[in-house]
Amino acid sequence: MWQRFGPIGLRLQHDKRFMDNVKSVLTTSSEADFTLMFVLCWGMWYRRNKLKMESENITPYASTNMAISLYKSFSILKVSNAANGKNLCRWKSPPSDFLKLNVDGAVVTEYKKAGIGMVLCDSNGKVVMAATIFEPAVNEPSTFELLIVFRGLQMCLPLGIPKLIVESDYLLIGFYFFFFLHHQK
Repeated sequence: MWQRFGPIGLRLQHDKRFMDNVKSVLTTSSEADFTLMFVLCWGMWYRRNKLKMESENITPYASTNMAISLYKSFSILKVSNAANGKNLCRWKSPPSDFLKLNVDGAVVTEYKKAGIGMVLCDSNGKVVMAATIFEPAVNEPSTFELLIVFRGLQMCLPLGIPKLIVESDYLLIGFYFFFFLHHQK
């Protein structure tokens, strides 16, 4: 497989340790060759995981073609959307009379653990409060994303915040949630 895909095949030596080959490619090859080497490594790792976790045997040729195809697609998207991505992924401060709560979560299914992170900021971007919570893993991603928003609201409600924007990256529930919390005195 190494010899089939590109010029790095000639530089890798099978009797050397992996890290020695990495150092060799890093010092004697182009950045493109170095990137290709790791794309191929990812393809092999993907093939290994499919076999081990799902008992699906993918040919080395198919896994490397898939890895290279994904990398080419990523490269094209990265170049074409660089300017748009900067604007889309940039944090925007809330209006002056609001606080903004950003929430996100991650699940490690292997260990059946999940974590939620929250950051509450004012209109100047100053962090008012931050918190993390560990949760038992939730199998359904949309359920977990809603739980993330719910936990963020649970953190903010006792603070008596009158105007709050909750932001999540989960597209199915929207980018922004606007909550106007009214407290009776």
